[in-house]
Amino acid sequence: MEGVGSAVFDTEGLVEEVGRAALDTEGLVEEVGRAALDTEGLVEGVGRVALDTGGLVEEVGRAALDMEGLVEGVGSTALDTGELVEGVGRAALATGGLVEEV
Repeated sequence: MEGVGSAVFDTEGLVEEVGRAALDTEGLVEEVGRAALDTEGLVEGVGRVALDTGGLVEEVGRAALDMEGLVEGVGSTALDTGELVEGVGRAALATGGLVEEV
């Protein structure tokens, strides 16, 4: 999780079971609501937008999460945090290491 600052994603929780809050709301958003990410939908195939924009952000832009890439094998950038988090940079969510470069 180096370089991400306050906004850290719980990989284990994200992939296996989100529970109450998959995202660290401390730096990412003020209040996430129930669950920022719908894991059941995320893993099974939510479609293009996997993030609950209602609670997480007001406008995600193109697609906050590349579902096909995330589920099948992201590569280097699964989450384009350009609009989501200010300090994170480009590759906020990556396969395996979660954050490879920021």
